[in-house]
Amino acid sequence: MDQIWFQIVRDTLEEAMASTGGRVVSGARFSSILKRRADEGGLAFPPPPLRSFRAFIESFRDIVIPQPRSGRDMLIVPVDRPELLSIELDDPSANRIRDDLFKALTQIPRHADDPAPYYLPSTDEVVWFAHDVPRPGEAIRFPAATFEQEIADRKEFIDSPEVNLPHTAKSTLSIALESSSPLGAFSFAVKELDISSSWHRYRMSAILMRLRRWSSEKNIRWSPHWIAEVRPKPSDVPAAEQIAVQPVVPVVVAREFLGALASVITEEDLARIQVPLDLVVKAWPSSRG
Repeated sequence: MDQIWFQIVRDTLEEAMASTGGRVVSGARFSSILKRRADEGGLAFPPPPLRSFRAFIESFRDIVIPQPRSGRDMLIVPVDRPELLSIELDDPSANRIRDDLFKALTQIPRHADDPAPYYLPSTDEVVWFAHDVPRPGEAIRFPAATFEQEIADRKEFIDSPEVNLPHTAKSTLSIALESSSPLGAFSFAVKELDISSSWHRYRMSAILMRLRRWSSEKNIRWSPHWIAEVRPKPSDVPAAEQIAVQPVVPVVVAREFLGALASVITEEDLARIQVPLDLVVKAWPSSRG
């Protein structure tokens, strides 16, 4: 492709991103700006022998990520900003990281000799290999998921100015992370605070950035197939929950969390708490001693 088109695409991306306030750009918006710039330069768009915008933009995957969507306009983000795609969790047709990639980036090994995840570029798949099993020469290992990283992600979410959680929510989540089962307690608290959408969107963004750093370090071109489009049925879970199925919180964790919460809430906090009547009746005899 002629160098002049590389410059036009870069200029178009800059203008398009500015027009959306740094958010994801629709293919229609990007194509419109691109055509105008081509017309200003006296260039035919798309340039022969290409016949469509989709075919044209696929030639510039070193600059942009064109993310296709079934039956709808594609999305476009800068190649170094895949996390912007996480905004689509607000849409009824959610995006999520492909299951095998999500597992590779988030499953914490229990033992040092557990099988580890590797990426095979030729087949675009993740394969888990035991340490004593021969691996294909093309196999590229993913960075190991760690408990410390999972805790760090949650602390960054709590303090994120973009998320801007209320003080009471920050306090509740921080208490959860101090429990004996912090990941389960955190999940429980997120659901109780009704902020699952914010947390999943934030986590998807963090994981997408981690995936981008890894792919850049290993010189692997970003693939639009790494993002899976989800079209839930009415009976399915909400789109915001599609990024990952949260583990069921053990009763002992919930009790520990609620006990810790009881020690910090104020009378004003109590006035905002609604407890089902059947639970009040169940707890009343033991509360009276």
